[in-house]
Amino acid sequence: MSRNILVAIDDSENSEWAFNFAISIMKKEDTLHLITVRNEDVNTSFGLTSAYAYDLMVKAREQERHRCRALLRRFARKAHNYGMDHPVKLTMGAGHIGDIICGYCKEEKVDFLIMGRRGMGTVKRLFLGSNSKYCIEEADTNVIVIKHPYGPPEVHESKLKEVIDAEEEERKWRIEEYQKKLEKEAKEREAESKKDLELVKKMEEEERLRRESDDVPTRSISGRAND
Repeated sequence: MSRNILVAIDDSENSEWAFNFAISIMKKEDTLHLITVRNEDVNTSFGLTSAYAYDLMVKAREQERHRCRALLRRFARKAHNYGMDHPVKLTMGAGHIGDIICGYCKEEKVDFLIMGRRGMGTVKRLFLGSNSKYCIEEADTNVIVIKHPYGPPEVHESKLKEVIDAEEEERKWRIEEYQKKLEKEAKEREAESKKDLELVKKMEEEERLRRESDDVPTRSISGRAND
């Protein structure tokens, strides 16, 4: 029987441990789900004008989306590098981390949620650890929290290269999408131009027929043309 296994990932080392554990328990028929939640709480006020602050916020959020997409693709590529040919579903959410993850578990009927717990100081642990605690209490599935290193250590140079490669793939994808958009708009313009041309031809033909009709003299019953 197939299982849906969800791993909540970010750019922390604990996330790597959770991912490694998930790979170790995957079966051939299972589906791997990877989810990350982007940070939308970007404060750009800093006493600047509202328009400039808004532009900074938009750019910061776009950079955050790109970072999250690159992160998801890196983990997906890592799964395949491990020789895993299971289906991989990638999801990026925005909002309260716990709510997003728990909602996904319910929607996708997740069998196991696997997530890491960051090892930080007491105050930060209480705050950041609240996400795993929230999911343990609220998620309608089995939750596994990885607290200690699991699997091979991450090679940071390789990780950096993977991130760069993922960003390059993202750049190429954006170019392809933009090219498709341009081609679509060009086809739409061409179709509109053809329609306009056909309409002009039709109007010109109607005008020609009208002129020809006006130029033909009317005739009397005897056949003599009337002036």
